[in-house]
Amino acid sequence: MIYPKKITKEEIQEKLTELKKTPGRYWLSLAEKQNKEDALYKIVHVENNSIEAAIHKDDFDIYYILDGNATFTYKGELEGGYSKPGEMDNETIRGTGIKNGETSEIKKGDLIIIPKNTPHAMTTKKSITFLTIKVKQP
Repeated sequence: MIYPKKITKEEIQEKLTELKKTPGRYWLSLAEKQNKEDALYKIVHVENNSIEAAIHKDDFDIYYILDGNATFTYKGELEGGYSKPGEMDNETIRGTGIKNGETSEIKKGDLIIIPKNTPHAMTTKKSITFLTIKVKQP
């Protein structure tokens, strides 16, 4: 369920500032989930790095790119699948890469929708900042 939530530019900027001051962290929640069926709203910021390959078994993701650019890899087959200790949910499978995937350059203003069970990963040589909405898919 996506519940109504207004998130202001000021809230986004405040979370982004907080995120950049937190070593080793690349995302922060913008709105707390009321229950496990609710959407998860978060802001993500990555510099000179990648977001490891993953599949979400029950969720689809919506990314809105706020700033920066990256190479986005999707589809194909997840390689080296494993469960990450301490992961927020047990429905995410991480991986070491994506075999036979498609790539696309993404940039500020792009909107990406990733269906459940779709391998996806991202790499940036500079930085990228984006909003994520993670929604349970029936």
